[in-house]
Amino acid sequence: MYKLSIIIPIYKVENYIQECLQSVLYQLPDNVQIICVNDGSPDNSINIAKNLLKSYSQKVQSQFIFIDQPNQGLSGARNTGLEYAKGEYIGFLDSDDKLNDNYFDSILSILEKENYDIIDFNVITSKGDILRTRKVTYDSVFSVSKWFCPARVFKANLFHNTRFTIGISYEDVDLTPKLYLAANSTYHIDAPLYWYRHNEESITKSFTHKNNVQTIESLDYICDNYLNLYEESENPYYAIVAIQSYYLLCISVCRRFNLIKALHYIRKYEKRMHSIDTKQLPIERDVIHGKVLALYRHPRAFCSVYILYDRLRTI
Repeated sequence: MYKLSIIIPIYKVENYIQECLQSVLYQLPDNVQIICVNDGSPDNSINIAKNLLKSYSQKVQSQFIFIDQPNQGLSGARNTGLEYAKGEYIGFLDSDDKLNDNYFDSILSILEKENYDIIDFNVITSKGDILRTRKVTYDSVFSVSKWFCPARVFKANLFHNTRFTIGISYEDVDLTPKLYLAANSTYHIDAPLYWYRHNEESITKSFTHKNNVQTIESLDYICDNYLNLYEESENPYYAIVAIQSYYLLCISVCRRFNLIKALHYIRKYEKRMHSIDTKQLPIERDVIHGKVLALYRHPRAFCSVYILYDRLRTI
């Protein structure tokens, strides 16, 4: 049995896939499985990946699985990888990103000693910025709100009854907080183990009408989902993610559409948001960022000022 399975969705990354896989092969231990999911990629990505592997031993090649499927998007490719994963833990690697040199050593050395449900770590971007997934405490994971799924490894049984939602953007915001709330123990490695490529052509950064609509519909779905979970359970952590998702939704509507459309979502969620008892949230521990609370408390004024600010910074 493998200790760790790494799932790599592959789609239109022929310029990056070799560098991605080399970052894995350079440090691959015997007890790690690599699952490459060809998500209906129309380019030469999967052939580049397979040809690269031919220069390695049969033992290394046996640790890789290649799966072909029609395009289902990032969520669908990850879900397929989960079906084939044999590792006790699951990690994710986007195929235009890389693992840092000490990724496996750092993670496996901890898993050999302790049985944590989630291990999270920091990310370094292609611009040289360090993105921290938490400060110190468990609560700070919700405060920092960096839900990037590849910035942690998860015990496989956390996925037994849950999967990524297909057809939405921000799929990590949708799923990762739920995995933390299902976990019994977590651990933080205060080092950047993952290298993230800034891609200006990604769906979340593209401002085509299609992507604008998908972004807003996705955040609307996530916000509504977490409000439902909070209303059913009264778990304050669901409320925190709901408020953060509401913030992302409102400012995204302001950036991608206009104030009138933002007011539509403010009216849609106003009553439900104000039903949250913020006194029951661990705000005293800085779990919710100040600007998120500002929008939560004064959404119309915040959105009006935000649109003005956003327009001025583009002049």
